[in-house]
Amino acid sequence: NYKQMGLLFIIGYLLMYPSSVCSQQFQKRSLSGWFFSLGLGAVQIETEAMSQDTLQSYDDEVEKESSIVLWPMFSLTYLDEDGGEWFFGTQNETLGFERRQPTPIGLFTISYGVGYFNILKLEIDGQEYKNPYELGSKREITTTNIIKKKLSYSVGRGINVTFNYYQDQIFYVDDKTDKISDDLGRDAIIETVSGHLRFWLLSIGQERKNQLAKGKADSYSGVYNVYSILLPVFRSNLSLEAYSKNGKNIYEKEHPVFNQTREDLISKKQIQLNFDFNIWNIFLLYYEERVDSNIDFFDEITLMQGVGVSYLF
Repeated sequence: NYKQMGLLFIIGYLLMYPSSVCSQQFQKRSLSGWFFSLGLGAVQIETEAMSQDTLQSYDDEVEKESSIVLWPMFSLTYLDEDGGEWFFGTQNETLGFERRQPTPIGLFTISYGVGYFNILKLEIDGQEYKNPYELGSKREITTTNIIKKKLSYSVGRGINVTFNYYQDQIFYVDDKTDKISDDLGRDAIIETVSGHLRFWLLSIGQERKNQLAKGKADSYSGVYNVYSILLPVFRSNLSLEAYSKNGKNIYEKEHPVFNQTREDLISKKQIQLNFDFNIWNIFLLYYEERVDSNIDFFDEITLMQGVGVSYLF
C-alpha cells in the first residue's frame, strides 16, 4: 500500500499548508479572533508500479502512469489572546480539528481527522485493489477510509526539540487478501513516534513506526532518519524547504504468495518554495518517493510536482 500512502502524504502536505501559513501570519500580526483561508491545489503524479488492471504474472513489466489532481483547500482558525489556536479544515489528507496550546513548559498540539479524499469522493491513481495478487483477470479497485490522531510537544525557539505521537487507522473496503491466507489482511493501526532537534535552520530526527495489520505478513516495523532545512531566500516573503527521509521496513512474517519475508528500503525527498504575500500565499514543490523491496512486486517510484495558492480572509 505504499503507492497510495505516498500519494496521500504529499497531497496531505499540500492540504495542510494553508493552515500553517495562517498560523504564521497571525503570530506576525499578534492578532486574535476568527480567520478563514481558502485555496486551490494541483499536483501532477507520475508513478511506476505493478498497478495495471490485469496481471498475467508477478514478473510483468511495471506500468507508468501520469495524472493531475485538483482539490479545494480551506481552514477556519480561532486564535486566542494567549497564543492558543483552534483549527478546523483540511490537514494531513484529512478533514479535522486541531488544538495548539502554549504553556510555560512548551507547546502542545492535539488533532483528529477523518479521510478527506473519501468525503469528497476524489479519485487518485494508486488506489488499491481488493485482491492485488489476482492473475489473469481484471482486478477490482477498492478504496480506503482513514482516521488520524496526533499528539505533539515542542519546546524552544532557535534551538527546538519536538516529540510526536501519531496513530492512523486504515480500513480497506471489501479487502479480499485475507481470503488468501490468515497471514494477510491490510486493515491496520499504524503507530508512529518521532523526535526532532532543530538548530535554527537545520532539523535532524528519527521516526519509528509499527503497522499492526490484520495479517502478520502485512504488519511491519520501521526506523527512519529524517533531515530538513528551511532557508529564508528574501526576507520573510520567500523561503525554501528541503526534506529527506530514509529507512527500512521489516515485516513480521513470510508472505504466503511470494514465500519470503518482505523488507522494503524507503526513500523520500521533497523540495518546496514558499511565497508569502501576507494575504496571498503561493507554494511550489517537488516530491520523490522510492520503495526498493526484496520482493520485486512491491517496488514503486512516485514523482510529484505540485502548486497551490491560498487567500487569507
